[in-house]
Amino acid sequence: PITYEYDKTVAPKDLGISVGEATDFLWKNDTVYVLDSTNSQILELDANLTLKNVRNNFTDADGNPVKFEGAQGFTIADNGKIYVSDTKGEQILVFNNQNQLIQTIKKPDTTLVGFEFQFDVSKIMLNQQGDIYVVALSVNDGAFTFTPEGDFLYFFGKNTITQTAEVMLNQIKKLFMTREQISKLKNYTPASIKNFDIDDKGFIRFSNIGGLN
Repeated sequence: PITYEYDKTVAPKDLGISVGEATDFLWKNDTVYVLDSTNSQILELDANLTLKNVRNNFTDADGNPVKFEGAQGFTIADNGKIYVSDTKGEQILVFNNQNQLIQTIKKPDTTLVGFEFQFDVSKIMLNQQGDIYVVALSVNDGAFTFTPEGDFLYFFGKNTITQTAEVMLNQIKKLFMTREQISKLKNYTPASIKNFDIDDKGFIRFSNIGGLN
């Protein structure tokens, strides 16, 4: 049976505005929100995908423009706050209803990762308690979890590799191999989170990349 049928395509020319790279979108309260990371703006479309509003005047407390070029993800809380994963800036930006920057979350000081890492945040979401979950492209220890105040808690949803006999044997072999031989050996690394979502009951679902290769 046919479950979905193609309806239509909406291009920037149909909206009558200039759009760079659309890196994320969100459906909330009968509105489609689209993140245009090239122009540091968020588009608001109605259920028929007609443009309602463009939010592109984000500022800090002093009225200076705030850009998030290259951002890979965003979400909007029930109270209207906008959370943007500023990927290139390695930070999370939080704006109020007036598009003013009210909070910035930087790379946490943690030893749980085990190495010096980039806080190249991508997808982001909130749970019902307001805790912040964010994925960093360079880290495969799960999703960073922060309190609503921006304090780092732990990693959520970390994937692990089972220590099978083959995995252990390969680890021993690497001690006696050249770099060229190691490059040809099957590599076992935990899968990285590509994207995620949360339902009304608080259950989180992940899509992963990487893993055994």
